[in-house]
Amino acid sequence: MTCPKGRFRPWMLVMGLSVPSALMSQTLVTEQLADLPTVLDESSGLVHHGDRTFWSNNDSGSNPELYRIDTLGQVVQVLPAQPDNVDWEELTKDAAGNLYIGDFGNNANTRTDLRVYRLSADLLDETAPVNVDTIFFSYGDQLAFPPDAPDRHFDMEAMVCWNDTLHLFSKDNSSPHAGITRHYRLPAAPGTYTIFPQATFATGQGSYIMAVTGAAISDDGQRLVLLNANSIWMFTDFIGSDFFSGSVQHLLLGSFTQKESICFVDDLLYLTDEKSPLSDGLLYRVNPSLFVGMDELDADLGLRAEYSSIGQLESVRWNCGNPHKWTLFDADGRLLAQGAVGMGNRLISVHQFPPVAKGTLVIQLADEAGRRAAMLLHIR
Repeated sequence: MTCPKGRFRPWMLVMGLSVPSALMSQTLVTEQLADLPTVLDESSGLVHHGDRTFWSNNDSGSNPELYRIDTLGQVVQVLPAQPDNVDWEELTKDAAGNLYIGDFGNNANTRTDLRVYRLSADLLDETAPVNVDTIFFSYGDQLAFPPDAPDRHFDMEAMVCWNDTLHLFSKDNSSPHAGITRHYRLPAAPGTYTIFPQATFATGQGSYIMAVTGAAISDDGQRLVLLNANSIWMFTDFIGSDFFSGSVQHLLLGSFTQKESICFVDDLLYLTDEKSPLSDGLLYRVNPSLFVGMDELDADLGLRAEYSSIGQLESVRWNCGNPHKWTLFDADGRLLAQGAVGMGNRLISVHQFPPVAKGTLVIQLADEAGRRAAMLLHIR
């Protein structure tokens, strides 16, 4: 059998846009942790509280409340805030633990009352309505309310805080759809500001349904992620907060739902989706380094799992190529086992896995050039 050569797919070059060095699509292992509580049926923001619990909120027209939930989807605290919820679309926090609520949802591109609320970390244990500081802003590049359909780039659902600055990433509501997001910077201090786009990233998405709806940044500021209905873009190797100047990976989530919030917890990502005809409203967890299918080596190998007639995994096989090692992970990315592949071998038996290898797992194969292929396994 003749094996096809691996192919590299460069990211498209767009005049006037910041262009990452490369973009490759991968499919992440997505773990469903829990149903969201009924009171949180339109989860639009998510931020880690610090004890494996999370703050989240509902969006437009809902009660001005923050809900702290655990990984079982149970509400452990309700925190009411003073301002109305015109359209709360995002949560983030700064290094001191202060929370920022983005009241900047703007589907029609007509709002002139855009703002971000800052809630002091000292008030997070309260159960009575708490006061907030307000950051008012407007877009310096918006000249009409609403603009003509092709220029409707002033909806916002994604925000992170880094180095005392809020970074906002626009949701593209243009028609015909441009498939972009614009990066704005906003001081993380009370006041009134006019902000302008700093950079633009071409997502390549063909519909507003696939536009950017959430963002998160790692604690060390080395990774930024943007979320949409079925994928994550992860930016790395950038300088300062010029996020679009480095490298980007396109991480597919394997499902299409109304995903609107995401946050880091160490090296893992947690995300939620709204309850809708597409989804029951769930809390998910993914490991951005744990994927299935990279560099098209997966297709080159013809990688497959073989199960018995009663559904027991028997082996992992491939048709061609020369992977030289394999690694087995659980769904959280913990290493379970690894081994070598003999020259010319086309099979790894389940008997080579340890007894603790149960449930949903990921096996990853690598060749001498460092290319990898991976797939999901289910072991009873």
